[in-house]
Amino acid sequence: MNLDAYGLPLSTGSEDAVAAFDRGTAGLLSWDRRTVDCFRASVARDPELAAAHAGLAAALFVEERFDEARSAMLTARSVAGQGSEREQGLVAALDHYVNLRPADAEAAMRAHLRVWPRDLMVAQRLYLMWFFQGRFGDMRELTDALLTALPDDSFVHGLHAFVFEEQGDSEEAVRWAERCISRNPEDTWGVHALTHALYELAAYEEALERVPPALDACVNMNYYRNHMLWHLVLFRIAVGDYDAASEMCRDWFEVEPSARGLDLRNTVSTLWRFELYGMDPGDRWRPFVDILKRQLDRPEDSPFHHSHVGMALAGGRDWDTAERHLDILRARARASDNDIWDRVVIPLNEAQHAFVRDEWDRVVAKIEPIRSQIIRLGGSKTQRDAFHDTLLAAALRGTDTDRARRYLDERLARRAEHFWSNRRLDA
Repeated sequence: MNLDAYGLPLSTGSEDAVAAFDRGTAGLLSWDRRTVDCFRASVARDPELAAAHAGLAAALFVEERFDEARSAMLTARSVAGQGSEREQGLVAALDHYVNLRPADAEAAMRAHLRVWPRDLMVAQRLYLMWFFQGRFGDMRELTDALLTALPDDSFVHGLHAFVFEEQGDSEEAVRWAERCISRNPEDTWGVHALTHALYELAAYEEALERVPPALDACVNMNYYRNHMLWHLVLFRIAVGDYDAASEMCRDWFEVEPSARGLDLRNTVSTLWRFELYGMDPGDRWRPFVDILKRQLDRPEDSPFHHSHVGMALAGGRDWDTAERHLDILRARARASDNDIWDRVVIPLNEAQHAFVRDEWDRVVAKIEPIRSQIIRLGGSKTQRDAFHDTLLAAALRGTDTDRARRYLDERLARRAEHFWSNRRLDA
């Protein structure tokens, strides 16, 4: 028996296996491109170490290598009985996670963390599950508990910082993010939290100075780097540098279009913003439409993801596929006990179709009743802006001046940006 970096038991006599496991855990927490290799090194040193197989499964799942993730989890389950109680709990929780049983995963993770509150691998997975359900209050309770267990851990500080921003205290988020980065400049989530907080504070110029060097310090970052670059595009949009934003999007995301979910959502939501601003992306939609047509009904894709698919199919004017996608969503709604498909995802997709067809009243009719429900999709406030701004853009182009003025005032009161600050309404 050995202890990992957090003082938790690992049933192995191999110190090399433990060291590689610790590197893999840190890699998951920091979005490190070497994470899979670290866990593979751990299981090579001790093929019976169930926790390392479970960590490998989680790392493969994060990279959207779903079949490999489930294979690694099968191995973890086969050897878990030889492990410690902690390892058995970790395997059980992550098994539910990679096999798409979110309610069971949440229950198992909660139970595990009550016994092992320092197990950050499990805590991070629970945090991100809640992130994609819009459950920021639960995320805050989790990071408060983690701070009690691990008050000096930089990864906990980064997780805590992001929740402050999502709950509306961006100044406090900046303080926690800076604390995180000062301890660990390679903590991607800490840099991410700082980026979000500066954006919400409308500190765009400051962010354009501070974020690139902070991003460069994360020298081993995995694909999440594209998401951070996406934030730099948004800063350029916010200050009105639309040509630069457009070229950044082309150079970073469109030269070699990625089929990874996060990458797709980054690019699709940027092109959709161009649609909202009257900058027709034209054929730039086509590569992303083609990718989505090949993976239109993946079981791993969330309501949040499907709310971006509608943007791409409408933007690309591929109406046959858009209707087929709506049929898939309706089937999911019938098969699910979660009303988010009927209440939020389908109306948003229908509104996106209507926007491209210049049906402004229909956009308003679809989105206005669900404004308060959009948070249930999860994602960040920054990401959800694309949905709320669709309503605003339609209202501005419609005939109800009072509604348009009200929504524009709300938008500017939250955070001013060049495009919205320069909209004009008749008196």
